[in-house]
Amino acid sequence: MQNNDDQADPSSRELLRALGGINAGIPAAGEPLPQEEVAAYLIACNRIIELLALIYADELRDGSLTDGRPIEIEAKRLAAELRSLHVCDIAEIARIHRNYSQRIRDYRKRAFPALPPPSRKEAVDYARGSVRFEGFVLSPEAEEINRRYITGELTLDEFIEASKAAALKA
Repeated sequence: MQNNDDQADPSSRELLRALGGINAGIPAAGEPLPQEEVAAYLIACNRIIELLALIYADELRDGSLTDGRPIEIEAKRLAAELRSLHVCDIAEIARIHRNYSQRIRDYRKRAFPALPPPSRKEAVDYARGSVRFEGFVLSPEAEEINRRYITGELTLDEFIEASKAAALKA
């Protein structure tokens, strides 16, 4: 049977943590935690770790990782935040989810700029290779449709319709 410790105020939870040092934020020995709280806690930990990794990757890419720089100070702050995060700190977990998601997206955009879409020829070559891998060979009619698409004679919609029609004939 579960008691009302889940509804304890934050200062009581902090006191329990300070006094008992209950590992991983379990409110009392043997009491289960709600699955949603555990999942949110783990995701928040992963967000901090990912943000740390992106910060260090950004520094290494610049070739200027030095102690005392603002990014190094931020990385140390995040590491401390990770160490002190508690599964029952619902407000803190929500703040991490809210604030760090956008920061992670921003770092990812800088670290991994969007690749240009594949050219028509690359797309057709990939599809042709996939078909051949499955043991099939495109008909001369399908190859002609591919050629017309690659040269720009057909739009994507026209290419799809012509390919469907050719496949139905075969």
